Amino acid sequence: MEDWHRIVFFLTVYSICMGEDVVYHVPEEVPNNTYIGNIANDSNINSVISETDFNNMRFNFLTQGNEYAKYFHIDDKTSDMFTQARLDREQLCPFVTLCILTFEVVVQSSSGHFFRTLKVRIYLEDINDHSPSFAQKMLSIPISEDVVVGTQYPIEGAIDLDNSDKYSLYAYELVPNNLPFSIQFVKNLDGSSLVRLSVKQPLDREKEELYNMVLLGKDGGDPPLTGRLIINVTVTDVNDNSPQFTSPMYNVSVNENVENGSVILTVAATDLDEGENGLVHYRFSAHQANEIFQLFAIDEETGEMRVIGELLYTYRKVYTVIVKAFDLSDNPLTNQTLIYVSVEDSGNNPPEIHVNTFTNSDDAAVSELAKPGTVVAHVSVVDHDTGKDGEVVCVTDSDSFEIEPLPEKYEYTVIVAHLLDHERQNMTDVTVNCQDNGDPPLMSSLIFVVEILDENDNSPRFTKPLYETSIYENNKLGESIVTVTADDIDSGTNADIVYRLSSSGSEYVYIEKSGMIRAKISLDRELTSVLDFLVYAVDGGSPQRTGSAIVRIQILDENDEKPIFNKDSYEFSISENRPSETIVGMLLASDGDTGPNAMILYMIYSFYNQNIPFVVSPDGVIQTNAQLDREVVDNYDFNVTAIDEGFPALNSSVHVKVIVNDENDNPPKIYFPSPSNDTVRVPFMTTPWTVICGIQASDDDEPGNENSRLKYEITNEFRLLRINFDTGDIQVTDFITKQKYDLGTFRIQIVVSDHGIPDSLSSTAMLTLQLYPENVTQAVRVGDEEGQPNIIIAVIVGVVTVVISGCIVIIICVVRKLGIKKQQQQLYFNDAKQKKVFDESITVFSLPSDNRVQEERKGKVVSFMLDDNLLFGEELVQHKDNTSEYKTFKPTISLSFSKPIGESNVETCTMTTDGGRGMSGKVNHLNSFRNCSSPRLENRVGSPTFQQEIIPFSFKKALNTPGHLFQEARDPLKLVFIHSDSGIHCDGSSHESDLQGYISKDVVV
Repeated sequence: MEDWHRIVFFLTVYSICMGEDVVYHVPEEVPNNTYIGNIANDSNINSVISETDFNNMRFNFLTQGNEYAKYFHIDDKTSDMFTQARLDREQLCPFVTLCILTFEVVVQSSSGHFFRTLKVRIYLEDINDHSPSFAQKMLSIPISEDVVVGTQYPIEGAIDLDNSDKYSLYAYELVPNNLPFSIQFVKNLDGSSLVRLSVKQPLDREKEELYNMVLLGKDGGDPPLTGRLIINVTVTDVNDNSPQFTSPMYNVSVNENVENGSVILTVAATDLDEGENGLVHYRFSAHQANEIFQLFAIDEETGEMRVIGELLYTYRKVYTVIVKAFDLSDNPLTNQTLIYVSVEDSGNNPPEIHVNTFTNSDDAAVSELAKPGTVVAHVSVVDHDTGKDGEVVCVTDSDSFEIEPLPEKYEYTVIVAHLLDHERQNMTDVTVNCQDNGDPPLMSSLIFVVEILDENDNSPRFTKPLYETSIYENNKLGESIVTVTADDIDSGTNADIVYRLSSSGSEYVYIEKSGMIRAKISLDRELTSVLDFLVYAVDGGSPQRTGSAIVRIQILDENDEKPIFNKDSYEFSISENRPSETIVGMLLASDGDTGPNAMILYMIYSFYNQNIPFVVSPDGVIQTNAQLDREVVDNYDFNVTAIDEGFPALNSSVHVKVIVNDENDNPPKIYFPSPSNDTVRVPFMTTPWTVICGIQASDDDEPGNENSRLKYEITNEFRLLRINFDTGDIQVTDFITKQKYDLGTFRIQIVVSDHGIPDSLSSTAMLTLQLYPENVTQAVRVGDEEGQPNIIIAVIVGVVTVVISGCIVIIICVVRKLGIKKQQQQLYFNDAKQKKVFDESITVFSLPSDNRVQEERKGKVVSFMLDDNLLFGEELVQHKDNTSEYKTFKPTISLSFSKPIGESNVETCTMTTDGGRGMSGKVNHLNSFRNCSSPRLENRVGSPTFQQEIIPFSFKKALNTPGHLFQEARDPLKLVFIHSDSGIHCDGSSHESDLQGYISKDVVV
């Protein structure tokens, strides 16, 4: 290839008036996008239009009927034209020496109605891009040794695809050149050549029977390109005459209506050789256009050429056929001739319609926003008929487009008739009908497609406004969740969609180009049960448009949360003796999961199933499965498991304690009197208020409460004896003398009852009382003076004996009573002692009574109360100071009591005392009574004015008592004393919980 100025050179560009050609000379094989020229400048079209029109001018190829336009492209604004395909001269213009490419360019205004067509001619210049080549690499030629000098042997010459005069096959050279042979050749019309190997010297086989040489075929390049053929000559005889046609050229005219198979020409050639060397056959040269083989055929033996395809009349169209004649020798010689076939018009023919769509395809294109009048295609009509047969009129039946004639004859434009909408119709068929004025008239139709180009006038739309889906928590990263899909009824880049997520969703998920939404993190339903976010679809138009939809992801539960009880432990209480299946209490656990994973079942550890009288229902209710007996077991400890219904199941356990509350289900047990020991012997002269015995009894119910606290009564009337209501001590109420009481045995019914609620239980025993004289060994008669001293001595001895016996009995009863009480108090007050709430028990004291007490026992309840505003709760609090000593005080206490007399009279007295040491002090005695309104108190037997000392009582020391127990600092402390048959006692308890009773307002101790 030569320098650039020789590869791409402009031989002639001239500007002519409208309608004349624009000519360029272009070398073949130039690179793609090689600049050819500027149509506007080279055609001088800018000289005939205004500058405004020129600036709005658009340039396009007329593609219909312009087969060479596809090898070029033109800038529709600048009109610069470039190559866009390989320009191979040998392919585009085979077998011709002058290659001309012709096509048309449309010049139209985008804003006005200016429209013109320009013809462009491209002279494609040949370059030396092909070397001569032989059909075979090696050739063997037999030549007879008696050959005549000058005899020639044909050789199939080299073929050079370059078909210009300069670069086609130019010469042959035989190497070496000292052999007895030379080369002569004749160049054929199709570019091939007839080469002959000529004998220039006589041959002598005995001297040289084989000659090896190389035949070089050279073209006209500088330097020339060559082809090589190795020739091996064996001395033998040769065929030295080629066939000769009777005419070097044939012309034939054929009517276009000729039938297939008709013979249109017979060619003839002769060969001066004899035998096989002189027998001639015919065939088409292989180096010609393919349409020749589709339209014509030749008989190999006779030379008859027939029509085998449909011939159509085309103005100035001539078919050139190359026929080769060859002999039948072993080395055949050939010759060629040309046949020119012209097709004649047979009459009226329908018009030929050509549509140019200004695109690189057969389809036209127009924007959906194009205004009416916009040109979308160019239509040209060809009718080679003459007269009325060649007059043509064209119309279209499209609703959206119209056809308008141009000033040029038989040329039209297809324009937009109405506003277009790509979304309703993205393409439409436009039919152009053209009819001539022949008789009868003939019509042709041509349909082409107009693509309505999309503009970005629609936003993407999701297939659903709401996408609802679900995923199990604890998912894997990248797990697919849901695929969203959006469509844009636009097309092209306007319908290219990119998906995006709102910020509220991008924290948890991400979205792929396909619309697949995947998990970005491992989700936790207990933190977030539902994800709601927006997904956007953004198209690729300019400007971009956006559509949106809601994505709702339900996070499904997995069993990853175990049940949690609402308490660290549970404590319930239930009364004993309740029937089986009594509800004790209910457990409650919660599970952060949902559904079956959060459904909880409760069960007792299997370890406890055989050891405790409880069952737990699946809903957490604890029930008994047997009656409970506090006296057997007073509390139960066990564990309960809460297990969910997930898979695998999770569980947790909690400790449960059930306290069995006491019920009054045990009557008192009386140990004395008993059937084996029920007699008390009392001597005469026993003084009043002497304790002759004590009833011994106990209760198996819970110590310290009302169910085990006992009371004692004598149910049959016997005025001589009185029983202590609380202690069971029996006292005599009168002097036992013979004058008042006869010797004998008395049966006394004793009833021991508890204070159970709501009903008390009781037991009965019979006590036998025997009265006996002081000295049973001596009989004394009243008035016997001689025995008087002995009687005195006996009385003294009897009295002393009775006193000693009574003291012994009293001591035994008191010791036994104190032992039982101490045992009960030891059990009941164990916690209180540990907490140092009280350090002493309440001391019981007795008051004397007279004989009328038995009759008035129901009206002898005496209540004592601290006088208001004299002793307050805050004064009972003992505080620690810096020296760790306790503060003390000496309050003045005012006590008052009232005693019902009969049914209507009430006696009231008030007494005061001082002394004591705060809460740990004792009331030593009652100094006096004030305001005693009833003289009957003065007449009480034994101590009518209560001058005898009251047995002291005391409170427990309230050490380290929390301050909140004394918040109502000024509320008076009230105490109630109960006066029984045998005296007065303070009904109190030293249980820790009773401390609040002592110091709280209006609480009876």
